[in-house]
This record gives sequence, C-alpha cells and structure tokens, in this order.
Amino acid sequence: MAELNVAIKHGQALEAARVNFERAILKAKADHSRWIHKVDWADDRKSAVLHGPSYAVTLSFDDQHVYAKGKIPLALKLFEGPVRRYVEHMLADMAAKPDGPA
Repeated sequence: MAELNVAIKHGQALEAARVNFERAILKAKADHSRWIHKVDWADDRKSAVLHGPSYAVTLSFDDQHVYAKGKIPLALKLFEGPVRRYVEHMLADMAAKPDGPA
C-alpha cells in the first residue's frame, strides 16, 4: 500500500466549490463504478470517502483546495500524476462552466 496525500487548488468561491465537489463525485461514481463501489458522505457534504477494490480515499475541500488522502495499492499510486492533471482539467472546466462538470 502507498500513501495518497494530494492538495489541488480549486480557484472557486466556497459555494461553487461545494456544488462542484458534490457534482464531480457523483459523476465520477457514475462514470467509474468499476473502480468506485461506494461513497460515504459526511453530514455537511464537505467530505466523502470513496471505496473501491483495495482502497478507501477521503476527498474533502475547503475555501482554497480539494484534498485526497488515503492508502491505495501501489499500482494506483503510479497514476497519481495523470489523476492530478485530470482533476485540474475538471476544475478548470467547472470554473468555465458554472453548471458543473461536463
């Protein structure tokens, strides 16, 4: 297992970040159900734990960043760079389209 500890600046107002955080997780769950089996939301919806084959990752956000923390299989750690770029692209797309991810 490998540690995942990522922070990505989201560049959005807090309320926009809240809406887009939820939309992005729901979209990821729908699009990647093979890898994301279950999502456990915090009561305030500011964090969620994504569960999949051999991993659990906590996603959260604050007024400046989106965070991903957890233990993941080493093979998934190799995809950290591409996943970071995908998230950065998604954040840029959400900033350009206030209705959320495409």
